[in-house]
Amino acid sequence: MANTENEKTILASVSSIVNRTDKYFINEILIFVYGNSNVSNSFNDFWAKLNAERSLPYLVKYYKERMLVSEARNRAVDLIGGKIVVFLHAQSECLIQWLEPLLANL
Repeated sequence: MANTENEKTILASVSSIVNRTDKYFINEILIFVYGNSNVSNSFNDFWAKLNAERSLPYLVKYYKERMLVSEARNRAVDLIGGKIVVFLHAQSECLIQWLEPLLANL
């Protein structure tokens, strides 16, 4: 999530991912915020409440430095352990069963 995103946009995106993705498909969620001074620590509190029912493994990683999207994605891949990685931008909003068609041919 890049430096131009505000906290409300990021929270809406994360909410749609968690609420509309079957837990079976999620190994872990990495919320990678870089170059963003607009995201406060209240984000961690929001995530804890959102995730309370689902108990999904997650990591929230903040980088103050600005970086290119490709560099951010490379750093994110180094932090996760899943076999399949799906990148979504902060403006993304997921619909119900959004992930299944993406995984169908793998």
